[in-house]
Amino acid sequence: MLITATLTGIRYAGGLQAVELKAYDHLMSLRPAEPEDYRLLIVTINDQERQKYGAEVTGIGRVSISDRYLNQLLTQIDRAQPSVIGLDLYRDFAAEPAVAQKFQHNSRLITLCKAHYTDEDNVMAPPPDAVLERVGFSDFTTDPDNHLRRHLLAMTTAYIDLKAPCPAAYAFNLQVASQYLLTQRNIPLQGNPDTDLHLGNVILQRLRARTSGYQPADARGNQILLNYRASRFQDNRVSLTDVLSGKVNPENIKGRVVLVGVTAESSTDFWETPIDPHMPGVIAQAHMVSQI
Repeated sequence: MLITATLTGIRYAGGLQAVELKAYDHLMSLRPAEPEDYRLLIVTINDQERQKYGAEVTGIGRVSISDRYLNQLLTQIDRAQPSVIGLDLYRDFAAEPAVAQKFQHNSRLITLCKAHYTDEDNVMAPPPDAVLERVGFSDFTTDPDNHLRRHLLAMTTAYIDLKAPCPAAYAFNLQVASQYLLTQRNIPLQGNPDTDLHLGNVILQRLRARTSGYQPADARGNQILLNYRASRFQDNRVSLTDVLSGKVNPENIKGRVVLVGVTAESSTDFWETPIDPHMPGVIAQAHMVSQI
């Protein structure tokens, strides 16, 4: 009884959390591989493309893709009739009229911002012309060992600040996935950030502070465990250059979720995960969209 009480106390205090999370990672790696998720297509932007298609924006610095090429990219993708376009790029500055029109009126287009949930000094507003209902926050929540194992779906009421630069209540990936499910399967997102969210008969049960190996976890907001696919979406990726040059078959875009994001090594948007110690943020977003 003394040994049991001692171990239980150590576990409750979080003394075994690091070991349990490593064991969890190992068990995840033992699962059989599932097929690729061909509902997604990822348009990647590498270092050379950032130099070629990017631009200096007054007072902002260099962006990954200029308004000229972004307008061309969105036009090319939209013409092929995707289900959703998720733009995983920060653009908190006024865009040229053609791009601003797309932000305002393209119901397929989801953009993002960075909230103050995890870092109050590192916030980013959405595009000024974006419609708030089609904006999601990009924030991730990591564990003490800096691994990304959890999926922040929504900000609970206590953290939603409509006067903040990023007032979005729901995650970018949840906005993208729920748009796809609504348009393709007629499955609406139900519930609110303070409750378990529902998609049809599926309940996205919120992670609690003391759940399994987490003793305790920072369970603020509406979180679930992140179920990575065994694949890394290698077969689902196309380059920005290929899309702009018309080399991507429109049938590979039609009806799918298209994510656009940076995989350039010069980017700081990389994450340690149980399946990849150096995962680009847009690929992590793809895993989250696929899980939902």
